[in-house]
Amino acid sequence: MNERIQELIARAEMYADEQNKLYGVSYSQKLNEKFAELIIRECARKANAVALDLLLRSANIRNHPELDGRKYVGDSILKAFGVE
Repeated sequence: MNERIQELIARAEMYADEQNKLYGVSYSQKLNEKFAELIIRECARKANAVALDLLLRSANIRNHPELDGRKYVGDSILKAFGVE
């Protein structure tokens, strides 16, 4: 499995364990919720970075200001999944 995925799993496990100890909430439910959130955040971060890179590389950006919206692709992903 991808090293980044392993890191996200470890972060989700730590969060779920903490929530379980502090509040007695379901470990597996919190693990799944946190892992999904982290995956969505990672996708959004990557989408914003790629879109912004494309935007900055575009020599015609001054002639096409409507392309500026590409830098908000990741933000749209977060909003679609309700992640702030």
